[in-house]
Amino acid sequence: GYGLAVSDLVSLDFGGTVYYYPEIGEGGDETTFEAYIGAAFDVLLSPAAYLYYDFDLEVLTLEGSIGYSVPLSDDTSFDLGGYLGYIEPDEGDGQFYAGATADVSYTFTENASGSVGIRVSDLEDGDSEFYWGASFTAGF
Repeated sequence: GYGLAVSDLVSLDFGGTVYYYPEIGEGGDETTFEAYIGAAFDVLLSPAAYLYYDFDLEVLTLEGSIGYSVPLSDDTSFDLGGYLGYIEPDEGDGQFYAGATADVSYTFTENASGSVGIRVSDLEDGDSEFYWGASFTAGF
């Protein structure tokens, strides 16, 4: 992906993601490509809005999010987030989903950071999940 600052308060982000699902397709492995574009705002609660489209699965997703970060030290923060989205497959019914995150994040360098935390997600049909997650991000 690629991000650019439109102003001091607005940034745009666009790109693509390849998903690889081993042994899920009829002939074995399945790969899909999803393109995205979004905007983030450097204001209270850091709102963002994204549009995703998976060309292989023919699924459109709209998602909005908010977040808040509490500094714990120069390199560490406690980050809270929430999101609400809608997924619309080409065939079948669409549905809303929502979730929340709570992470402890650590900045290794100016261009590298990591986090670990808990997540909860809920689909409109009542399917809920509670799990943990971790990430590592590096920029060039």
